[in-house]
Amino acid sequence: MTMGDDAARKQPGTPVAAPVRQRAEKGTLAIWATAAYAFLWAGTNGYYLIAGQRPSDNPYLLSMVAGVVSWIALSEWTCRVAEARRERGTRLPSNAWIWFAWLIPVVSLFSPAKTISKLELLRPVRIGLLLAWWLPWLVANQLSFRGHAEHDASTLVVETIAIVVSWLALQAIIRRISDDSVI
Repeated sequence: MTMGDDAARKQPGTPVAAPVRQRAEKGTLAIWATAAYAFLWAGTNGYYLIAGQRPSDNPYLLSMVAGVVSWIALSEWTCRVAEARRERGTRLPSNAWIWFAWLIPVVSLFSPAKTISKLELLRPVRIGLLLAWWLPWLVANQLSFRGHAEHDASTLVVETIAIVVSWLALQAIIRRISDDSVI
């Protein structure tokens, strides 16, 4: 690679080399993993609403496993895109921070959303789309931490709507960032 190629690669709007494009995958796994998590969560709540009683722990366990898989897929996709962006000169947190910021109390309230917002390269971040993902995600998580034994039907409906809205916005963000014209 020549010095000119390196300079061209770091300028926004310049076509990206094939290896960088390959590393910044389309986000398909992240979309499917987060979809499974969101819809298992919503489905478990739906079952609870229809049955009028707490289901066995198996649906919750399955939802938790899907949540871990979702976190892994989303973190891996974020790291791959961040790596491609770093090669073009964008300042982003380390991959370790991207992975573990989800788990640190208080930091998890803002850091993942802030990192995702920095991944868009050519187009300005649409704050409405970012908030449509992050605010419902926070609402659903805060409601779920109260415990399902304390939930009434209206709380479960709000939690379910919030997680579905959050996923719809997240998949739109992943598709937008993964667009070939941006990567």
